[in-house]
Amino acid sequence: MHEASGYIHLTLDKIDISYLKVNTGNLVIDALVSNILNIAQDNGVRVKYKINLLDKNLKIERYDLCVLLGNILDNAVEAAILSGQTDDKYVEINIFSNEYTLFMNVINTMKDFTCSFRTKKQEPDFHGNGLANIRRVTEKYDGNIRIEAMNHRFNIMVSLQLLE
Repeated sequence: MHEASGYIHLTLDKIDISYLKVNTGNLVIDALVSNILNIAQDNGVRVKYKINLLDKNLKIERYDLCVLLGNILDNAVEAAILSGQTDDKYVEINIFSNEYTLFMNVINTMKDFTCSFRTKKQEPDFHGNGLANIRRVTEKYDGNIRIEAMNHRFNIMVSLQLLE
């Protein structure tokens, strides 16, 4: 009985350690960033993140935050995985807010850059709307988006005006 209990605790500890967690208090950000940390870890992508929210209850609709941050993070990790870099695949995530603005900056390694709203994935009817969706949410919140790509590095910066 004691051996079984020890085995169960050891197994639970391994599961807990293998699932990286972010805990800002904002469920959407926590879930999306935690998920990306796990995907990155499973694919040899190094992730550095810094999140500082003035208020965990951001004045932005959860769905919009999911669309925006989910697309940004998915694109970043996918690009890093496909970058061809063998020893320095990375994603850097910075998310900050004050009482008026939410700011997101994500930087990742990439193979090359062709800014296109058309996907290169199989089954294009189910893919290729990421940048368009990011732009749509940014415009909805009177925000700004800036994309830079050079030297096998992609940098997306988004700022949103928080609702009153």
